[in-house]
This record gives sequence, C-alpha cells and structure tokens, in this order.
Amino acid sequence: MSSCCSASVEKVLRKWTKILTAADIPEAKQSVELIISHVLGHKMIHEVSVSRMLNVTELTRVDNLCEQRLTRVPVQYILGEWDFIDLTLKMRSPVFIPRPETENLAEIIHSHLRELEFATSVNQPRRMLEIGCGSGALSVYLLSKLREFHAVAVDVSAEACQLTRDNADLLEVDDRLTVLNEDIMSDSPSLEELSPFDVLVSNPPYIPCDEVGELEPEVTRHEDHRALDGGVDGLDTVRRILHMASSLVTVGGSIWLEVDSRHPVMIQELLNKQTDTALRYVKTWRDFEKRDRICQLEKVHA
Repeated sequence: MSSCCSASVEKVLRKWTKILTAADIPEAKQSVELIISHVLGHKMIHEVSVSRMLNVTELTRVDNLCEQRLTRVPVQYILGEWDFIDLTLKMRSPVFIPRPETENLAEIIHSHLRELEFATSVNQPRRMLEIGCGSGALSVYLLSKLREFHAVAVDVSAEACQLTRDNADLLEVDDRLTVLNEDIMSDSPSLEELSPFDVLVSNPPYIPCDEVGELEPEVTRHEDHRALDGGVDGLDTVRRILHMASSLVTVGGSIWLEVDSRHPVMIQELLNKQTDTALRYVKTWRDFEKRDRICQLEKVHA
C-alpha cells in the first residue's frame, strides 16, 4: 500500500481511516491520526494542518505503521511511546500497556501520600514497593512527584524490568529506583532483604484465566499474558501480595491494588476469614467510569 507521490494529511487520513474501519480495527480514525502526527513530529493531529503535504518518505512511513495497525498491533507499540498522566513513557512489546484505570490509581495514591506528608510533617526518605511494574508507569510517576521517596520495582518479565529502567532514566528518577527481575509467586529473598516498605502498590494480573482468550486481539496477540492471567478467580497474585504485605510493609503503611470490579468485595471477604491477618481493608475507590476498581488497605499491626 506504499505511496509513490506526495499527498495531503487530509487525503492520507481519509484513506487509512477507510481501510482500518473496513477491517473493524478499533478506534480506526484515532489510530491514523496518532500515526500521522507521530511521523510528522507531533503528538496530536490538531497540531498539523490538514493541507500539509507528505513527501514520499513520510507517506511510506505512515503506510508501514498503518499496516502494522491493520494486523492489530496496539498503537502504543507502533508509536513506541504513550502518555501516562503528564509523563511520556517509552512502550515496547510485549510489556503491558498502562490503562486509564492505572492513571486513576497513580493519582489517588499521589494525593493520599501528599496529604499524609502534610498532615504528619514527615519529610524524610520513604520507601515504596511496586509489584508487577510493567513499563514502570506507577513507580516512575510517583517518584517524579514524591521526591522524598525511593522505590523498588519487581516484575517476572525481563523485558518489563528493562523498560522500567529505561523510563526511570528518561524521567531522571533512576537514582531512586531499584528494579528486580523476580517471580513473587515463588520465594523473593531480595524483597525480604530490602524491606520494610512504607507503601506497596500493584496493578497485578487479575483477569480470570478463562476470560483472557476473550480479550481483544491487540491484547491476546501482543501483550504478555503473565500480566493478565490472575488464575481461576483472578486473585492468585493478589493473594500472594496480601500474604507478602504482612511482612514487607511497615505498621501503618498502605497497600494499593488495581483489580477487577468484582474483586473488592471478594478481597474484603478474604481478609474477614483470616482472623490473624495484619491487614485492614480501608476503602474501595472508583475509576473514571465509576467502577469499583481500586483497593486501599493498611497494615495495622506486626
């Protein structure tokens, strides 16, 4: 589908939107807009004149990237970057792409920790643990906003760990972040050695295993299934995190989890059955679509 002559932004946008729409590609027009903007050195299509002519090199690149989208490659991987709140992070396949719900989580945690700092007048180094860091979005964002924090980020994926390091370096928080390539479902001696932590945050795998195959091709074909599959009820990793939190988090420390909307009630029931747990369920927060998605817990005793 390569072009051999110049064409306007408007013409190219119309052509590729028609092709992607006919192939039932989600958000076809938005995908093409982002690709054209990216090729022309911008983020959004409104920054580009629709009458702007693309040369042969630009047209060829747009065609190549749109052909990738035609095969259901996520636009985040095609662009190699994506915005997370007010940061622009690098993105690479197969590392899990942060969703808007995780932006909600990051902003809620930031607001809570900032208010806590003001209320307690604490202005000393504090420590955060992120389990399942993926692209590093949560850790990098929170470190960029909370200068008194140092963090440890852990992920089972070596690719995710490297991308987290790259994003930490890009946003200049790498001096306060340690990244570990470990599987928390087995023993994690490094975390025990580095504990305790004042805050534990996680967007763990939480999709029930029999539902993973029902996801969009962008997800099932291109994103790491280890970041998705949460076991039969979606809570396998969450159970492990709650068990670990009892020993890794300081008394008074907070635990934050992004989960499926079915899970907050299930997590509360799980804690109620464990009479010896050191954790207390504090609150369920809703995401931007008013769904119960974020769990706040606290460690109340040793």
